[in-house]
Amino acid sequence: MKKMKRFHITSIKDYFHGLCDMTERRFQDLPTPLPWIEPSINMLYLESVLSYVLGNNFCSIISMSALLEHVLRLALLDRNNTGLTSSLSLKQLGKISSISVAIEKATSEGIIDTKDKAWWDSIAMVIRNKSAHYVIPKLIKDFTKQKYDEGQEDREKYSPVYYRQTNDKGEPKTPLSLDWGMFFHKVGYFIAKAYIVDGTFYLKKVIETTDWKPDKSYWASQEDEYNSFFSYNWNIAEMIESLNSVNERSKSDGPKAVE
Repeated sequence: MKKMKRFHITSIKDYFHGLCDMTERRFQDLPTPLPWIEPSINMLYLESVLSYVLGNNFCSIISMSALLEHVLRLALLDRNNTGLTSSLSLKQLGKISSISVAIEKATSEGIIDTKDKAWWDSIAMVIRNKSAHYVIPKLIKDFTKQKYDEGQEDREKYSPVYYRQTNDKGEPKTPLSLDWGMFFHKVGYFIAKAYIVDGTFYLKKVIETTDWKPDKSYWASQEDEYNSFFSYNWNIAEMIESLNSVNERSKSDGPKAVE
């Protein structure tokens, strides 16, 4: 028996209502998060995830791209220490000048598994470069093709078949297909969603090649913030309860009568 596809239908009252509804649905898309290591890794990861959950797809993509490059650079420079236990200098950080250099060096040193290099080349580097320069039409074309070239099969999951914007020859299907607006219509959502899942998976693999231990010497409040985001039940009922708490507090903290 063919499995029936379920559709989410709701009547949106206003922008905040829509935001809450989207947050509830998108939180369910998230993979198991990165373990806590230190702020430069985890807080940027949180920014990517939070941006996605709140519908800021481009911000999510930019943050994930920066994080992928950052983690490679950290692993290449010091696989034993991280956070405040590391003593990396600005001069050392400047030695790895681009994500392409980081990918090649990380592969040669076993930080990136050779069978994973295709993803880093075809996905991470392309998304990072195109998004950093806001060349959105090229990003749309590269990730919404009707047919992908050999070695680009990993891009299949970055847009559903029914939303591909190019034909078999790689030409746009309509005059609007490669416009920036198409990204903010649906393309950005599909790319950001897949990128978070893949990015998390490959970041974990890189981290596993290191001897990094969670840095708990400082920034405890940031670790608490990170963990509290992922432990919160992002559903409408919980959000309403939280809003009620805010409302009650605002009443008690409201302006006092002047005697």
